[in-house]
Amino acid sequence: MNPRDNIAVIIPAAGSSSRFGGSTPKQFLSVGDETVLEKSVNLFLGISSIKEVILAINPNESLIKSQSFYKDTRVKIVEGGSTRSESVSNALAAIDERIEIVAIHDAARPSPSKVLINNLIKKLKKNDAVIPIIKTND
Repeated sequence: MNPRDNIAVIIPAAGSSSRFGGSTPKQFLSVGDETVLEKSVNLFLGISSIKEVILAINPNESLIKSQSFYKDTRVKIVEGGSTRSESVSNALAAIDERIEIVAIHDAARPSPSKVLINNLIKKLKKNDAVIPIIKTND
């Protein structure tokens, strides 16, 4: 196996969505038949080179237990921090030592395409780091 096929994805998801408003953090709101968080996690779990997904969650958030991926052994849940960087740091500390590549995905962005993810993985075979740039529409 190519060591570049040994990837972990960190998803910081400890935010309270205070700017978004409402009583439910946006990562736990439903979009169709899945929550925003389920859409991303389930997509990453469907890619064979991604060996683990580490979620940094608010320790007081009980909605995580109702997520379809909650008991998947490839998902690790760690305590999120008071900042995004603290959440990422907590997740980095939990990564299996055999992991070669780490990707970070924002929990509030539920629709990365499988094509985009596979293109990033392909680029990582030749580069030390990649950053996706997606055209925005006004």
